[in-house]
Amino acid sequence: ALAAVLGASGLAGAAPTDADKARARALLNQGYDLMEQGDPKGAESRFIEADNLVHFPITALSLARAQTASGELLAARASLQRAIADPPKPGEPPAFTQARKDATELAKKLDASIPSISVKLVKPPANVELRLDGNLFAPPWDTPHKVDPGSHLLAGKAGETERSRSV
Repeated sequence: ALAAVLGASGLAGAAPTDADKARARALLNQGYDLMEQGDPKGAESRFIEADNLVHFPITALSLARAQTASGELLAARASLQRAIADPPKPGEPPAFTQARKDATELAKKLDASIPSISVKLVKPPANVELRLDGNLFAPPWDTPHKVDPGSHLLAGKAGETERSRSV
């Protein structure tokens, strides 16, 4: 069934070659097998490679599912957005339309479950800088910032004074 879906794309312009589609099919099938074996990280690498070859809604959705299973919710949300935003093309398989619908449903579920962090500083100095997991944590800090699940390192620096804590 997947072979028929990827083989009948009917896309105009810079459409993937038949070889690209065949390779993407094989990678997707490998990824599905890895998901069934409980290896979402292994599946993720296959789905990324397939998505890089063909950029179809079904590859982006498959990638998002593996990312979700791996706890990479922000990356999964971005992959879902790509699937949702991919405009329908004449002659594309119905599975692509279904992939967009499934991506929309999963995105709604993810939006409700992605945690966020906000920070309230009492009397912060003018030159304070905050970093979350080594990346600049941009103000306004008291506005929720979406993050992946798990612990994070919040570090603050003002002049020569530095403090950090796991959150």
